[in-house]
Amino acid sequence: MPIPKVYSQGGDIAVNYDYQDIVDGTGIISYFAADASGANVLTKVPMYSELGATRASGAVTKITSFALVFNRPRVLKGRTFLNCPLAVVNNTGTTTTASAATISWNVQKITGGAANAITSGAYSCRWPGSLAGVTYYDIMSVAFDVPRTHFKIGDFLVFSLTNPGTINAGGQKEEYIYIGHDPGDRKVSMGLSAIGIEAVEWPYTSQTILNLPFELVT
Repeated sequence: MPIPKVYSQGGDIAVNYDYQDIVDGTGIISYFAADASGANVLTKVPMYSELGATRASGAVTKITSFALVFNRPRVLKGRTFLNCPLAVVNNTGTTTTASAATISWNVQKITGGAANAITSGAYSCRWPGSLAGVTYYDIMSVAFDVPRTHFKIGDFLVFSLTNPGTINAGGQKEEYIYIGHDPGDRKVSMGLSAIGIEAVEWPYTSQTILNLPFELVT
């Protein structure tokens, strides 16, 4: 005699979402950007980054990428939110003409070694103007939509930030940007600069958080 099927298969009960949008049918998972001994990752763990901030060396553009590997199939779709702390520094000098610079970001899917663009955008930083030795703290807070993208086991999502490097180098006041990425949220974090390791003070937060929407499984 066959055993009657009383219980149907469960839903996405093994996934812990930070937020859910029932109308859109998505669950939001918040990930921290972190430097784990030189391996940049997206993690749920509020760990301390080895380096809690980075900036470009001189006028050379620097791209910092953070990776998330999937150990189960997932579908990314919907509204995504990004918070990223920025420290915009004016070094000592006499003149400056810069008033803004752009931090760009992009999200890619890496499957079988091949990179596929998902979405990208840019943010115009605020600057401290012509005041020498002043640091202006900014929060890049953006919302953007991602198309429905399927990730299979072993695929990577790579989130990248592009720092434009030093502005007005060579005889003028050097202005540059630190990007904070310390899940442990230390108010003073160590950053890698062109001259070595130096401290960066964060009055608000040093966490970069990427809130990713995933399709709920029913």
